[in-house]
Amino acid sequence: MLNVDKRILIALASLSLLLVLSLFTARMLSALPLPLKSSLTQASSVELKAYELIPKDALQTVIPQGSTRVSVLKFQLASEKDEVVDRLVAHQMLFASSQAILTAKLVVNGEQVARSHVDDGTRTITWEKLALPIVPGGNVIAEVVVDFASSSIPSQDFQFQIGPQDIHVADSEHVNGVFVVGRRFEIGPLPATTVTISNYPSILSLPRVGNKDQIIARLTVGTGDHDILLKEIGLREAGHLSFDQISNIRLRSSGSVVSARKSFDKDLILFSLPNILIKKKRQTTLTVLADIGQVTKADTVRLYLLSEEDVHAFDPIFGYGAQIANQLSFATANCTGSGSPKCPSEGFQKRCTKQRIRSRDQDCL
Repeated sequence: MLNVDKRILIALASLSLLLVLSLFTARMLSALPLPLKSSLTQASSVELKAYELIPKDALQTVIPQGSTRVSVLKFQLASEKDEVVDRLVAHQMLFASSQAILTAKLVVNGEQVARSHVDDGTRTITWEKLALPIVPGGNVIAEVVVDFASSSIPSQDFQFQIGPQDIHVADSEHVNGVFVVGRRFEIGPLPATTVTISNYPSILSLPRVGNKDQIIARLTVGTGDHDILLKEIGLREAGHLSFDQISNIRLRSSGSVVSARKSFDKDLILFSLPNILIKKKRQTTLTVLADIGQVTKADTVRLYLLSEEDVHAFDPIFGYGAQIANQLSFATANCTGSGSPKCPSEGFQKRCTKQRIRSRDQDCL
């Protein structure tokens, strides 16, 4: 009888303890600020999924030193409602030198949306302020694409991963899904082939004011030991020409227009190309034409290649992007010589009548 009473007393004591704990937890939650309370219960509908299944015993891929545009991680994001991803983080899993990676680009549905670098301390790549929309029923395919340094040491291994906690959705607590691990890459002993972008060897005439089809830049693309496919090139404008006075910008190769843009995007003109084949140890010439508005003689147009990252030259033999050697100074129509020829004065030409020449109009001297 005493044993039964003890059991009853123990059960009642346990129930009392549970009741006290429940009341305490409720009071603690009620004391939290409203935003924190809502974040504890609000979850995103975004789901992280693998794009491809990579077997655990898959062999690592050997890539040349200095390979560019290497896809190291690919994943999918899906959602049941409208969401906005504002931050992504990818992790370098192996202990290779992060300095071997020049830059890491985030490509979404085939378009580059952000650029970053590997943090030496945390071995992570972070892209912030993305404002990446995900719509219901839509499938966002994201890709991490890196450029390796030509000085990278052979036999280093690289592998990247991303997990649900690495994806931040505005006003949400967390993302569902699985960890996605990319393929494993090893830096091989061979260097990637080199593509050299350089000035055209002779000086061009000054473009004319108020005329169409004016040459504003000319440059050469030379290959190394492999054939390459030129896929993209972006040039910057550093002159004193108002962007609304230059339009209908075209890139010509072998006498044909291969890409066209209506105008500059800020200071950048990005030409997407139809895989222009350049044979090994050969050069091809690219010419930039545009329609020039009513500018002054003092205005200038100066196109140049800011970074090797603005060129995509694909090596079909190795299967990756080639190294880019940027020897292109200002590829302007005013001064495209590489140093030995004397450059003409900066500016533009105007139509000069005989009368203007006789009267020694300053624009016609």
